[in-house]
Amino acid sequence: MSTFNEIIEQWPTVQSFATAMGAKKSTADAWKARNSIPPRYWVLLIKAAKAIDVVLTYEQLVRIASRELTP
Repeated sequence: MSTFNEIIEQWPTVQSFATAMGAKKSTADAWKARNSIPPRYWVLLIKAAKAIDVVLTYEQLVRIASRELTP
């Protein structure tokens, strides 16, 4: 996975991702539109990913975030 959208797409629907993150669907839709997940959600994101058998690390998230910041 090399983008936040690819991470979100690991769930069957944006709604199921939003539920896993404890967020509204509209919030998850906004994250998907921006290709960004706020760092304050990363702890929960890693746990939620593990629950669906997806391996995700802080290092991966930092790498993705740093790519998004680089023009």
